[in-house]
Amino acid sequence: MEHRRADDVEWEDAPAENYTGRVRFSPLSDRGPVSVLAVWFGAAARTDWHSHPEGQVLYVVDGQGRIQDDDGTTVEFGAGDTLYTPPGQVHWHGAGPDGPMLHISLTTGGATIWKPRKVTEEEYNRTTPINIPREKDVMFPTLQALSAMGGEGHVKDVVDMVGRLLGITEEQWTPKTKKGYSKIDINIQWASSKLRNIGCLEKRSRGIWLLTDTGEQYIRRSQEKHPGSLNEELWKLAMEYRRKKGI
Repeated sequence: MEHRRADDVEWEDAPAENYTGRVRFSPLSDRGPVSVLAVWFGAAARTDWHSHPEGQVLYVVDGQGRIQDDDGTTVEFGAGDTLYTPPGQVHWHGAGPDGPMLHISLTTGGATIWKPRKVTEEEYNRTTPINIPREKDVMFPTLQALSAMGGEGHVKDVVDMVGRLLGITEEQWTPKTKKGYSKIDINIQWASSKLRNIGCLEKRSRGIWLLTDTGEQYIRRSQEKHPGSLNEELWKLAMEYRRKKGI
């Protein structure tokens, strides 16, 4: 048995390169597979964006705080609350603006993976998630982008064109997958796969997408039908294809 009295617990300042504001921490245990760390945050202090290989559990001992994932979803928490972030999820956490917060962190799987991103004041004060277009939201815009490019184009250029057509902001491009790709980029590429399945798009060569005659028909129909309803129609066809193929 090992007993450390409160006066014997050693605290140290957290490194400024990974935190904003005054933060102190104390390793409570690093024996065995679980790392246990007490972390104290001054008012409005927070971590930088980061993730954990095998996730993280936080137990809030005192004060009020905030946690946010890279989709912009923000949760405010208080003493007695428990929070869990799954493996690889990019997030930050820290104290609320009105006073300090103390939590206990439990992790396994090795060191924290820090992202080269500070949490901005805008991010810290966000209360609503970032609106990221889903796969089903970019089906018809992908055809529109190809049409605007003369019927074919490299995937990167098509993705950029979809972004311009939808008015995607820099903030919306920011959320990334575990491998570092923009979530919108990935949604557009998955949408292109579904468009190929239903005959609206082809891959001519590596990285080149081609608008087919079927895709052109949808572009022409947009003169008489709202793009939103065409988007929904394309999505339903793609889901029917998956159902028939047992995907």
